[in-house]
Amino acid sequence: MIYDNCWAFYNGYSTGFVSRGDGNGFKMGGYGQAPTMASLPSPIPAYTIKFCMAYRNKANGFYANHHVVTGSSWYNNTAYRNSTNYNMLSQLITKSLKTGNDTTIDCPGINHVLRNNLSFKYSTQRDSFNIGTSSNTFNTFSKNPGVVVDANDFLNIDEALLIAPRQSDGSLPNVNFLKIKQGSDLIDKGTNLGFSFYGSAPDFGAFETNYATDVEEIISAKQLVLYPNPVKDVLFVKNQEIESYEIIDLQGKTIVRGGAVSAIDVSFLPAGFYFFKGKTVENGNLTNKIIKL
Repeated sequence: MIYDNCWAFYNGYSTGFVSRGDGNGFKMGGYGQAPTMASLPSPIPAYTIKFCMAYRNKANGFYANHHVVTGSSWYNNTAYRNSTNYNMLSQLITKSLKTGNDTTIDCPGINHVLRNNLSFKYSTQRDSFNIGTSSNTFNTFSKNPGVVVDANDFLNIDEALLIAPRQSDGSLPNVNFLKIKQGSDLIDKGTNLGFSFYGSAPDFGAFETNYATDVEEIISAKQLVLYPNPVKDVLFVKNQEIESYEIIDLQGKTIVRGGAVSAIDVSFLPAGFYFFKGKTVENGNLTNKIIKL
């Protein structure tokens, strides 16, 4: 089973943040203590959890849930403000002291593989727990990761963005929450797992950056006047020397392009942040941010 590009937040709390339930974000696998081996599936399945984000879950963000023997793969995930961000609690097959039959017993993580995961620890909460003998390299919580994670690494940590409207196709909101800021030491610090990435290596976490396009670097905002901004329906361009333009989303994808124009219909764009890149007659580029209502 594969979990890809999913979010889990506020599990274990009521809407008023009263404690409810055990409160895990991604609770993967696990069978509890098996009284007999016959109660376990054969073979015991493994899971892959990739490009997912867990925020403010009462217990664990990513939880192996007593998984037996096989372990799961945890790739390029982001966790923040969970009691424990990554908990790999596992189970071994052993002999029952009472019956002598095969049974299982809790133990630190075994056979899990963790790569390119990002943990942002809040206050006294934990980055990881029960890692055990799991393969734990190229994560922010691996031994000597070469990075320090703090709020300055992110474009935004305002949890209100989590409940922004979904995109028109039903996909998750396109917001800056826990996306990595340009210049962060979390960029290009992962290892190649076969997924697409920008730069010399994958970034840590669920949200790959593409700052090579200069989408996030507004180098000429004062020279490029766009109004109204925020905009709902029609965006006006004051600079007459613009001969072509692109509107680009935060992933670096061009959504709209056109030639010389003074007014652009943007009513169809989902709410969120975009970048307007205009090419001038002198072949220079002017860039500014757009907030779409």
